[in-house]
Amino acid sequence: RAASSGFDAEGLDVPLAGLAGTVEALDADARAGAPAERLFDDVGDALFAAVNVARRLKVDPELALRASAARFRDRVEAAAALADRAGTPFGELAFDEQLSLYAQARLEEES
Repeated sequence: RAASSGFDAEGLDVPLAGLAGTVEALDADARAGAPAERLFDDVGDALFAAVNVARRLKVDPELALRASAARFRDRVEAAAALADRAGTPFGELAFDEQLSLYAQARLEEES
């Protein structure tokens, strides 16, 4: 809708810079302990900017998000299976150990 108003930059540079800027603002506000209302606005701005980038790339943002969530779920399940094979329930591992198994599952998925 915003693009149909004529308020739309050419190319991808401006939308990508906008996305980076909104993520930086979210990071700064989260680290500073900003109030929940400000963080709510920051997350909304970041999502809006990400959708704008997706629109420029002709990618359906909802489908892309659903696919990303499915990949994440599959990787966590694969990481949990790796933990089970090693004899330790995934939920009992420290976060860094879980992250390591997640990275391993991701690498195995790519090979």
